[in-house]
Amino acid sequence: MTASPPQGLAGSSAPSAIEILWERYKRLVQAAFWLLILGMLGFYGLKYYQQTQLNKKWGEFSASTLLSSTYSPVNGDPRNASSFEAVGTMLDELRDTPEAHFDSALAKADAAQKPYLLWLKACRAARVGDLDVATKAVALLKAEYPKHPLCAESGFPVQVRQRVEKPDTEVKKPEAKDEEPELKPALAGSSVELLLQNLKAAKEFVAPTQFVQPTIPADAPRYRISLEGEYGEFVIALMTAKAPKTCAKFEELAAQGYWEGVKVDEIVRPGSRRNRFMEPTREFHFGFESTKTEANRTDWDTSTASKEERTVEEFTGLSHFPGAVAARMRDGKSEVDRLYICESDSPSQDEQRQVFAFVVEGLESVRKVCDASYDRSEDEEMGRGRPAENIAVKSVKKL
Repeated sequence: MTASPPQGLAGSSAPSAIEILWERYKRLVQAAFWLLILGMLGFYGLKYYQQTQLNKKWGEFSASTLLSSTYSPVNGDPRNASSFEAVGTMLDELRDTPEAHFDSALAKADAAQKPYLLWLKACRAARVGDLDVATKAVALLKAEYPKHPLCAESGFPVQVRQRVEKPDTEVKKPEAKDEEPELKPALAGSSVELLLQNLKAAKEFVAPTQFVQPTIPADAPRYRISLEGEYGEFVIALMTAKAPKTCAKFEELAAQGYWEGVKVDEIVRPGSRRNRFMEPTREFHFGFESTKTEANRTDWDTSTASKEERTVEEFTGLSHFPGAVAARMRDGKSEVDRLYICESDSPSQDEQRQVFAFVVEGLESVRKVCDASYDRSEDEEMGRGRPAENIAVKSVKKL
C-alpha cells in the first residue's frame, strides 16, 4: 500500500533552490539595491554640485573679464558671439570699466584666473593710455607667472600682423577670393612685451598737423547762420589762411544772399542698421538751389553739378573735427554753395570734401538739426535722408 499526499497538497511541488535562496537573502539583496541607488544618487548629486560650482566659478570669471556676452550670450544671437561686432563691444567695455573692477576680481581669483585678469588690467590701462599702470600689471604678471603663455618668449606670440602696403606706383591687382593677403613678418617676443611696445609707440606718436585741431584765429571772419523755426542759429569762423579761395567764394555767395530760403536736404547720423565699426558721423547738408524754389520735394534737384562760378579748386588740408564746415567736392573742385555742417568728428571725409570753416558758437543748434525726424522710416534705419519737415536757412550774415 502506497502513501498518498496530504489533503490540499495534491499536485504541488517543493520550492526551488532559487526561491529558497531569495527567501533567505532577499533582505540583504534589497538592502544592497537601495544602497546602490543611494550611491548613484550621491555620486551624480556630487558631480552635479561640483559642476554647478564650476559653472558658478567660471561664470563669475566671465563676468569679471567682460566675457559674459560671448561666454553665455543669453540675450543675443549666439552666432554673433565671436563676430567683429562683439569684439569691438568688448574693447569699448574694457576701456570704460574702472580699474577697481579688476582689482576686486584679482582679490577673488585663483592661480588659473589671475594671469588673465592681470593681462586685462594691463590692456585696459593701454586702452586709456596709462603706461604706468600697464607696466606694473605686466611686471606682476611676469614675476608671478613667468612660464604662462602670455609671458613666454616665442618667435610668434599672439599678435595682429599688418598687411604689406603696395607702393602707389605699383599696379595693385585685386585679391582672389581665396587668396591670403601678404602680411608683415611676425614679431618675436611675448604677448605682454608686445603690448608694452605698442603702448610706448602710441605714447610717442605725434599726429600729422592735419589731424591736430587748428586754433581759430582771433581775427577770423565770422558769420551767423540762422535757421527758421525752432532750430536756432550758429556762428562759423572762416579759416582764410588755410582756405583763401574757398573762404572768398563763401563770402561772395553770402553777400548775394544765396542760401536764404535754401532747405536742409540731407541729415546723416548713426542709423539702427549701422555697423559699430562704421564712423558715427553726424552732419547735415544744404545748398541745392532747387530746394529754395521748388515747393514739392520730389522736384528737388540734388544731383546736378554746381555752376562753374560757384566752385573753386583748392586743397585746404583741414580735417573734419566737430563743428567743421566743408564744401562738397566734384571732379576735383569744391562746390562752395553746397555745404556740410558737421556735429561730430568725421576723419573719413578728409580729402573727400574741403573744410574751410568751423562752428564756434551754437553747436547745440547743429545737434538739433541732426536729431530732427526723418521723412521715411527706412531713412531712420539707414541713418541718412531728408528731414520730415522743411528746415530752411533764414539768413547768413557777417558779424
